[in-house]
Amino acid sequence: MNPDDWENKPGTLLYLLYKEKRFDGFGNGYIICKENERIICGAGFYLSEIDKMVCFGVRSYTVPGVNCSTTHGDIKDLVFDIAREEGLYGGFTSFNEYNKRYVDRFVNINDPKNIKNAFQDDTGQWWAKPGRKISPCKSYGPVKLKETKQWLVYHLCNEDAEPHVLNEFKKIDWKD
Repeated sequence: MNPDDWENKPGTLLYLLYKEKRFDGFGNGYIICKENERIICGAGFYLSEIDKMVCFGVRSYTVPGVNCSTTHGDIKDLVFDIAREEGLYGGFTSFNEYNKRYVDRFVNINDPKNIKNAFQDDTGQWWAKPGRKISPCKSYGPVKLKETKQWLVYHLCNEDAEPHVLNEFKKIDWKD
């Protein structure tokens, strides 16, 4: 988020937005959420190097002192809806070694078996309760993504795509 000298820092949000234009075009976007006209959080997504998969949660942030866990869940749901509407296989987010501990938590909080009254509607969408979507997902890794050792948590819009997606993941397996 540091705006100082952002034109020369490829890891900053402003560089990704204005120089690389990672969030422009088909399968890409950046969502900013406001509350009472104040920006409270944001997260990006882009069509990844993994065939027909969107990488989500990119340069995700929350304003200090604000709890946006539900809002970030809504952003995730919106990204999956966009991926489905655009005919993509699904989406994934990645975790570096420093935040790998969240992989199992992410999978578990989206697992219908872990939610007492979870239900699936006639479109195949899972719900924790009315108005609160969940997106069953799986983990994979480690892989080499953006030259970094990472673990993936992925959700598929179409389960028939899983063999293809797993084959794509294998192509980027991390080699020690």
